Amino acid sequence: MLFRSAKSRGLRFAVLFLFLSPIPVAFIAPREAAQYYVCWFGWSLYGAIVCASVARHLTPGAWRDHHGITTIRGAALLATLVFVCYPRYKREGWDSVLGVSLLGPENRDCVEQIHRLVPHLASNTRILFLNDPVRADWYNLLFMVRLSYRDRSLEVDRIKQPPTAPENTYDYVFDYRERRFLDVKRLSAECHAATYSITFDLNKATLQVAADPVLHQVLALLKKDTSLKVEVLGHTDNLGTDDYNQTLSESRASAVVAWLTQHGIAADRLTAKGDGKTRPVADNANVVGRAKNRRVEIANPRYELKGN
Repeated sequence: MLFRSAKSRGLRFAVLFLFLSPIPVAFIAPREAAQYYVCWFGWSLYGAIVCASVARHLTPGAWRDHHGITTIRGAALLATLVFVCYPRYKREGWDSVLGVSLLGPENRDCVEQIHRLVPHLASNTRILFLNDPVRADWYNLLFMVRLSYRDRSLEVDRIKQPPTAPENTYDYVFDYRERRFLDVKRLSAECHAATYSITFDLNKATLQVAADPVLHQVLALLKKDTSLKVEVLGHTDNLGTDDYNQTLSESRASAVVAWLTQHGIAADRLTAKGDGKTRPVADNANVVGRAKNRRVEIANPRYELKGN
């Protein structure tokens, strides 16, 4: 109806773009969130033309013609969209609006950290990320690694997107803790890794199946270095009492130790410890921060944790 009533070529183009651009996103794989900028461009284009039409029709009597009525409909449509979206932004803040200005610094920081850990990568190197700051439905990390090392042969897998091979076949395995990447395969006197992918049932110390890939990676490290002894440290968020969180963190650390001993690691090489909610690494005031604080850390007992 909007298309048929639109007299302006620009408005007709904007309407067509607005309604046709979602088609490839909806029906052609991969249907990733980052692709929706095409659709939002259509809304922006449509809004710009409607605003221009409003400006042209501010003169008395201009609203009475057919074109003026179309402009009113377009303005009403945009106002409805703003009205529907506003509660979300009011609730989550403008940080939920992703753009180049927000993602640019974070992407650059990721690339710089990875290059500090591994300045050079050989062709066909295989990398696994146990945790990372990139959304699960985005491929930014793959692009960043390949572009920054200028090598399309690099293979990048993530726990967020099921890996294509067993974890012990990767050349590098990285975890992400306190906005910092860690090389899990170099777990030694100077390494302390938080593993957010070791997950449990809600308010319990029962390991979930999703934790198996990370547990097998830790298992492989311990079997490779038979002299290595580690502490398993459990942490919680601030929901609940001090005693409850302390007990829960200890129980979860003990569950990880039990899993490792059941898979052949000597009990005298493992120590379970719970810190409850006393060592947060993020703000407990929001959901994202609390998720980061619920973690299990694998550390060499000789490692001195700093800045926690």
